[in-house]
Amino acid sequence: MSYRTAALRVITASAACAGGMAVLLGYEHGRIGLGGVALVLSWVTFCLVPWAVLPVSIVGGAVAAGLLGQTDVRAIVIAHGLLLGMGCLAVVTRRLVGADRDQPSHPRYQLGMLAVLMVAAIGALYGLAAGNAPKDVLVALYLIAVIPIYFLIAMQTLMRTNWRRYAGILYVGSISVLTALEFGTPGRHGGLLALLPVPALIVLTGRYRGWRRFGLAVLAAILSADVVLASYRSMWLAGGVAAAILLVRGDRTVRHGLLAVGAAGAALAGLTLLAGGINQRAVAVGAAVARSAGYRLPESGIGWDVFVSQPLFGAGLGQTTPGVYLPGFVVADVGPVYHAFYVLLLANLGIVGLAVVILPLARLSWRGLAERDSIALPFAALTVGFLAAALVSGPTDGHWELGLLPALTLLSGRPVAAGQSPAREVSPRPAELAGARS
Repeated sequence: MSYRTAALRVITASAACAGGMAVLLGYEHGRIGLGGVALVLSWVTFCLVPWAVLPVSIVGGAVAAGLLGQTDVRAIVIAHGLLLGMGCLAVVTRRLVGADRDQPSHPRYQLGMLAVLMVAAIGALYGLAAGNAPKDVLVALYLIAVIPIYFLIAMQTLMRTNWRRYAGILYVGSISVLTALEFGTPGRHGGLLALLPVPALIVLTGRYRGWRRFGLAVLAAILSADVVLASYRSMWLAGGVAAAILLVRGDRTVRHGLLAVGAAGAALAGLTLLAGGINQRAVAVGAAVARSAGYRLPESGIGWDVFVSQPLFGAGLGQTTPGVYLPGFVVADVGPVYHAFYVLLLANLGIVGLAVVILPLARLSWRGLAERDSIALPFAALTVGFLAAALVSGPTDGHWELGLLPALTLLSGRPVAAGQSPAREVSPRPAELAGARS
């Protein structure tokens, strides 16, 4: 056992003892104490099992907020952020003891995301200097910084193939249980968590045969049905774009996966058509299709006017236009958050900020789309789907998937030599693909 591993175990064992003592204290201080205990134990877990950081943070944030009876977006974001913060602390801990020193880092791509963080920080200082409210500056900073943070955390905790496999199993298993429990629950909205693994499951479905293909197809169909029933139109757009890209860019195995999942989805629709809760959710889907955009277009127009007045750098993070009349007899302060993510970038950071954020995402997506027989393809396809959905969507918990999916695209793709275009790379089909078909 190396001294680095020994040091890591000493640190985590000490933290575990501290966590045990905190448990006793937690009972005396109610939810705050128990929350502190949960954070300490999360840090210990993430130090020992780094691949669990993102699955636990993504799913655990929503679950923790629900267990505490706080289902509003603010509570979910706070719980999500606290778990992610423990993950960052665990990454730093492992780096300090040298546990992950020899792992590949892909510095060229990480520099692009570090540039996003730098521009966001400069935009925050500019916004404060311009007199924008500190609370609004913090909100806008979170919505942009969450993208590179997720990218960098994924690059540190999912760099090994087996770690990505374990994290995928944990995430898909957790979200499948949540989907099964709430599949027929009327009024349930969302769809993002269920959509994330679907393109990858489609590709895996095409690679396998027999019962494994059947099981993966049914699982992908169930998660896809949950996305459709979520009544979230931007998720439909992202999923539809990803499916179209898989159909056009994928090889024969990908098309087989699409066919199998489509057949399973048709069978699932027939079996669940008469279920009462699902019928009520289906009615909500029809209402979502018929629902107008409301004040979203006028809101985007206000943000566009802010950009036109200061096109290069925007009005700084946290910019807000107070007392604006919106359709429906509503007078509200508009900004810094907009329902269109690109309007948020333009109004807050200008054309410079938009370019700095989008260019690394486009570069990584292009690399993944060039690999027609790689597991990087579904992650790149879904990234493009979410970039398209960002035209009409600016979620209040941030487009964190635009950090996670490009990282998975990079980590899952084939290595490319310096100066070589991935589109021109010639590589034999993976050996595991041939084994999966046997």
